[in-house]
Amino acid sequence: MLGKFCLSLMLMLVLELVACSPPATPAQAPTATSALPTETAVPIPPTPTPVPPTETAVPVPPTPTPVPTEIDDAEVLSQAQLTEDVTAVPGVVISNFPTVNCCNGRAVQAGLYRLPAWLDMPLSVEVGDGWRVMNEEQAKLFTLARGKNSLDNPSEWIVFMNASSAGSDEGLMAQFLEEPNIVPLGEPTVADLAGYAGWQQDFAVLPNPDFAGNQRDDIPAGVQFIAVVEQFFAPGFFWVSSSPEAQLRFVALNVGDTLLFVYLEAPPDAFATFVADADQMLQTLAMLEP
Repeated sequence: MLGKFCLSLMLMLVLELVACSPPATPAQAPTATSALPTETAVPIPPTPTPVPPTETAVPVPPTPTPVPTEIDDAEVLSQAQLTEDVTAVPGVVISNFPTVNCCNGRAVQAGLYRLPAWLDMPLSVEVGDGWRVMNEEQAKLFTLARGKNSLDNPSEWIVFMNASSAGSDEGLMAQFLEEPNIVPLGEPTVADLAGYAGWQQDFAVLPNPDFAGNQRDDIPAGVQFIAVVEQFFAPGFFWVSSSPEAQLRFVALNVGDTLLFVYLEAPPDAFATFVADADQMLQTLAMLEP
């Protein structure tokens, strides 16, 4: 009995000692020498070192459009704004006329220009100061003009048309003489412009006092319809003089295989000066190399 008590007492003491002892520190796992692969890390590139600026670029301002001088209400185009080609002559530049849709046109600087390709006439012409280009590709005629009529549109006209369909210069002049709204002034004379031969004839436009005009279409009152020239441009267009009782000169020139028809018009009081300037321009016509 005493032995069991002592044994029990000893067992209780052992259990108490165990309960009162501090817990053992768990052993740490040894550090692994190599980690298991998970995903391949994408290397981050180093941040580049900024290069110090050298000089700040100064923006180049756009080239200003030249201010019109001869004609205030039209934009004057500089040579830099036109398509240019160097000709066979060193130092000589030929420009293309700018495209103009209709009506008042656009003033151009003096210079050497090629006629539009859609006229099927590979010609160049030298243009002086004070002219507007009236580029009528839709109608298949090309016009340079100046002056002002009663509606502030041009009153002096140089119109280039391809009249090869007429067959010959003599046949063309015969057709002009049959136009009922114009009367010839004198006889046809031989034309020799820039080495191209043909005929020319002056006319006076008959009065048309009953015609009221059409301001919406920029047609002044009293002007006259001239139907004979309409065969040389696109259907659907008609031709009237720019001023009442204007004077005309029709020029038919043989330019290679092409019959060039040049229509000149101005008011009677300006006609002499106008045709002198027009002749000077037409004397510069020259065939371009294909």
